[in-house]
Amino acid sequence: MTGGPVIPGTGAKRSRPKHKVRRDKRLLSYVNHAGGNDVHGEDGGNSEHNMAIEAAARDAVCKHEVARGRTPKQMALTHPGYDIVSQDLVRGTQRLIEVKGVAGEWNKTGVGLSKLQFTNAQEYPEQYWLYVVEFVSDPSNMRIHPIAKPATQVSSFMFDGNWRAVVDEEPIDPVIAFRPGVRVKHRNWGFGRIATVDVRGSMRRLAVDFEKNGRRTVTLSVHAMSIVGEEDDDGDAPA
Repeated sequence: MTGGPVIPGTGAKRSRPKHKVRRDKRLLSYVNHAGGNDVHGEDGGNSEHNMAIEAAARDAVCKHEVARGRTPKQMALTHPGYDIVSQDLVRGTQRLIEVKGVAGEWNKTGVGLSKLQFTNAQEYPEQYWLYVVEFVSDPSNMRIHPIAKPATQVSSFMFDGNWRAVVDEEPIDPVIAFRPGVRVKHRNWGFGRIATVDVRGSMRRLAVDFEKNGRRTVTLSVHAMSIVGEEDDDGDAPA
């Protein structure tokens, strides 16, 4: 069944809202904040298993490239940015291919690019390719999915509620509240209003017009001085 729902009484189909059409075309990704550059994706952290999957996926991609008239060269397994350089000698172009192999189906868990790999994909947008090879362990069903420009096809980065786990909880500095015009109470000088604030490194010198003692310059100490409201007036009792 194609198209949108039928408009009652007309037999005509209602077109899909544009925002729903855009949503249907989203390519969903997610960010791994576990740390480091190892991106295991669907195959987990079994390094021996991953190496076997990667080797088989690389070989499959090389055969794929040869069948399409290109000349592939595998990089060292420890090469950080991409796995294969594939030359098109006729057109004079080359592909920098990052290979991601999964034993079974390429599903929602996805495959991952390290930070460096993603940076390379941004720096070499016309050359960088991501090849996802699924069903590596089942050669009869193996499929290769070449993706051009995997980084530059991203038009926006969405941040969901999981980002609460990495928010920067910056504490409030109590001395910031001591600003010109603010009414304060000093342990020794009583009530007053800040006239000026002179910041010298980590020290703050305040010129305060005290109600009973005139203007005095004091060094800010949150232990000796507090901010008070206009309605607060209990004499010169200790703060």
